[in-house]
Amino acid sequence: MNERQREYILREQLKSIQKELGEGDAGNRAEMEALQKAIDAVEMPEEVVAQANKELKRLAHIADKSLPWRR
Repeated sequence: MNERQREYILREQLKSIQKELGEGDAGNRAEMEALQKAIDAVEMPEEVVAQANKELKRLAHIADKSLPWRR
C-alpha cells in the first residue's frame, strides 16, 4: 500500500471515529450556526450582510478540508 492510500484510509477512519464521538461535522455545524447568529445580531448595511453570508458559506464549504484542526 502506498503512502497516499494509507493516508486516505487513516483519514476515513478518523472521520468515522469523530462521527461516533459526536465531533467533526456536528461541531462544525454548531460553529457555523453561531457565526450566522452573530451576523444576524449585528446591524449592518445589506451589502455587508450579503458579503458576510457569502463568506460564511464559503468557510462552511472548505472547513473540513482546509482548516488544520479539522484534519
